[in-house]
This record gives sequence, C-alpha cells and structure tokens, in this order.
Amino acid sequence: MYNNKANCYFKMDSVYKAIEGYNEALQVDSTYAMSYYNRATALQQIGKYREAIPDYKKAIVYNFDNPSWAYSGICYSQYSLGDYKAALINADKAINAKNDYPNAYFNKAMVLYSQKNYSASLENYNKAIKYNPDYTSAYFNRALVKIALADTTGACNDFSKSSQLGYEPANNAIKIYCK
Repeated sequence: MYNNKANCYFKMDSVYKAIEGYNEALQVDSTYAMSYYNRATALQQIGKYREAIPDYKKAIVYNFDNPSWAYSGICYSQYSLGDYKAALINADKAINAKNDYPNAYFNKAMVLYSQKNYSASLENYNKAIKYNPDYTSAYFNRALVKIALADTTGACNDFSKSSQLGYEPANNAIKIYCK
C-alpha cells in the first residue's frame, strides 16, 4: 500500500514525498525489494547517487524481479559519481542478468564514451537500439559517438532518427552538425 502511494507521488514529480512513502513501506516490510529499487530510483532523480547505490544493492539481495534494472541503476549512479571502473562492472552484471535489456547497453555506452573508447561505446549503443528500436536518446548519443569518430553522415542520420522519434534536443544538434 505505501509503495503504491509512493509510486503515485513519484509519477506526479513529488519525489521527496515518494521517498517518504518508500521509507514508510520499508518500515512495514524491510525486505520488500521493489521499495528499495523505487527509493533508489527516486534518490537518483534528485542527484543522491551515493545514497541510491545501497538501495539498489538491497533490492538485489531481497530478490528483486529485475536485477538487471538494479545493476543498471548502480552503473548509472557510479557513472554519475565518476567511478567508471565500477560502473562498467555493474553494466556487465546488468547485461549478464538480462542480455536484451537496452538500458544496460545504453549505460555501458555512456561510460565507454566518457573514457573515449568510442568504438566500444558505438557497439553498445547499437545493441541498445537493437533491443529498443525507438530508443530516442540512444540514437542521439550514438550520433555524438559518430561525431567523435568523424562520421558526420552517420551522426546526422542518427540525429534525424532521434528527432523523428520526438527527441527535441536532436533538432538543435541537426542545426549544429548537419548543415
């Protein structure tokens, strides 16, 4: 009940009230994996990456139905904190838990891009798009990789696809890179 109430707050962008709701849910059942996962996601949304990681880990310990989501959340938090080595480890754990989960490949690609490993980043964005052909931000980010690899034509194709799918930042990128 508390978890559902908290989810409603989260969907209404009342993140702090959602966190309070997840706290209440965990007071009632301290082993409810979904509440840990949801609270971690809410903490991440407000930039509390360090606080999110233990909750993602507890979700896994308490047999969260989608461990790939939790590992991917850990990866994103670690990426946001600049811990790329740990982020890559958790991206791989997310992929191993569910090898067709597009967000795991997306997060891994972001980390690899930050490390200037453009070919590996491109490969992971390709996989993210393979498993979610409408992944707007994956097309956009893959275009940025292609810019770094001096493939302007490929980048413009990806910016266009991202724009067609409704990703607004792609329109500005088209104006900048695809004249």
